[in-house]
Parts: sequence; structure tokens; C-alpha cells
Amino acid sequence: MNGKSELAFAVEVARRYDSTQAEEIIARNKSFEIINFRRNIDLNKLESKFDFIDINELMSDDQDSAKLTALLKDRIVLMGYVGESYGDQTIEGVFYTPFNKVTYGRSLPDMFSIVLHANIVSMILDKDYINEVSEIGEIFIGFLTCLLHVALLLFISKKLPRWFEVIAIGLVVLQLFLGSWLRLTLFIHYNIKMQLYFTMASLAIASISINLCKELFHLIQNKLPDEIRKRL
Repeated sequence: MNGKSELAFAVEVARRYDSTQAEEIIARNKSFEIINFRRNIDLNKLESKFDFIDINELMSDDQDSAKLTALLKDRIVLMGYVGESYGDQTIEGVFYTPFNKVTYGRSLPDMFSIVLHANIVSMILDKDYINEVSEIGEIFIGFLTCLLHVALLLFISKKLPRWFEVIAIGLVVLQLFLGSWLRLTLFIHYNIKMQLYFTMASLAIASISINLCKELFHLIQNKLPDEIRKRL
């Protein structure tokens, strides 16, 4: 803004708490970061949640000041809107996140903006980022997988030509399953996000491409002079 770089709210909060951790996310130099959602307030009754104090509870005469002080001491406190009354369903200032219990169809958003910021701050301070495989990496993985797949299909076409189509389809199904398993495993256990679009597409068209190349080769071979054809 006006020639000066400004930090996002959550990054600035993390910087004021621990400047070293905040410098790391800045050093990543990414124009887009995926939020690693891990906690919500107890609206969804999650086992892992942020501590939350409702304004009415905070201002109550029955509030134990010593207990409150112990809860807030040396911790980051974010104040924000969570509805007119705690627990009321509202769509104002609420966003959809992976915590939403409804995975398809219509549903209400599930996380207030202040809790969303809390997730970002938590992610920065814990260095628990989600890393994406670059497009070049995706292309390389797709090329290498396709190369190995085609080599295997060519071997099968020579050794088991009658079973080529059945085995080729079975290999595609198996590799698509293994690809999905690999994506989930890397994301869940290592916070690595892979699309594998190039890999899936190459596997899907590999057997068809081999058959087309064979037909094209035979077509060209039949049109060549007999002397050249015998050499081939």
C-alpha cells in the first residue's frame, strides 16, 4: 500500500509474538498459502479446539479472575465476532472450511473469521505449513510414471498379446488407486499436496496411444517399398 508492503493481520500477530517464526513465512515468498486448518472453537465439539470465552461469561460477576488470568497469561488473545449470541447459527462473518461436516450439497459455513485468523497464527508459530509440489515437479513425475507404464505395456504386448487389453485396464485402475492413496498419505502425514493431473492423464491414454502408434506404424509400413519393408 502506497509503495510499502504490509503484513496480513495473522502474520503481524505472529510477528509480534515471535518475530523469528513470522520471518519464515515471509521468506517462503509465496503469493498464495494454503491454510492448514487444525482447530475450531467448540461449536463443532472437536477434541482439538481453541480456548474460547464468550463476552457474557467474561463480563459476569461470577468470573474467577485468577482462573482467567492463568488462562490468558503468555498467550495470544484474539477478539472477534462469533454471532449475536454464542451458539446461534449465522452466516455473517463465517466461512467454509474442511471442518464442515457436510461434504456435499448445501450446508452452513462453519468457521468465524476470527477463528480462521487463529488457525493461520497457529500454523505460522508451529511451522506447520502445507507444501505443494511445483508444476515442473508434477510434469516430471507424470513423465517418469508414463515412461515406466509404457515400457510395462510394451513388455505385456509382446509376452501376453491376447491379454493386453485386460491387463492394461487393470494396470490403469491399480495405478489410479495407488496414486490416490499416495496423495492422501503425503497430505495427511507430511503436509504435501500433489495434484498428479499429468500422471493420471498419461496413464489413462497410454494403452490407447500404444495401439494407435502400432496401427500407424503398420499403415506406413504397408505403403513402403518391399525392400525397405523387409529391412524393418
